[in-house]
Amino acid sequence: MLLGNSTALPVDDSYADAIITSPPYCTRIDYIVATLPELAVLGYSRESLRALRDEMIGTPTIHVADPTIPDDWGIKAAELLRAVQSHESKASPTYYFKNFWQYFDGMFRSLVEMRRVLRHDGRMVLVAQDSYYKDAHVDLPAILADMARVLGWNLDSQQDFVSARNRAAINPRARRYRSLFGATESVLVLGHRMGRGRRGY
Repeated sequence: MLLGNSTALPVDDSYADAIITSPPYCTRIDYIVATLPELAVLGYSRESLRALRDEMIGTPTIHVADPTIPDDWGIKAAELLRAVQSHESKASPTYYFKNFWQYFDGMFRSLVEMRRVLRHDGRMVLVAQDSYYKDAHVDLPAILADMARVLGWNLDSQQDFVSARNRAAINPRARRYRSLFGATESVLVLGHRMGRGRRGY
């Protein structure tokens, strides 16, 4: 078994026939804190936990100073980032904008790397779930499918499953922006890569 970072996979080009992945959802959940007991059992030290937390896609710790929105991430990611950046709620143009930016940066770099290790005729199955930032819809499946198209993939199929139970309903402040808290989990099947994608990726 090999372990590695999704942005730097320890395998050769065109190594995989298929990739099945369910990356962290764009919900600002601190996965390391949420799984501290399990990680402690596995022997992680305080220092290694801190390093792992900083490297996680979707980490709440901020490590960018003044990010700009790249064109290469696709239209849908750019639209959401601008919506967060211009939102009237506190810390939207600072902390939350950077948090979303870091998430999409990690996801885009991961898609670039998965494209490298997947055979040209291979398939990637990706599970993602939508969410909300205040009243802004975070349509993560559509955003990731758009990123994949930028990199030359086609969306072969999508299967959606509605989930009425998710953590957003726990937060009473969320009711200020909406009354419905269901989420849609989507299974995306990506394949039939075309050329090398935009800008030689």
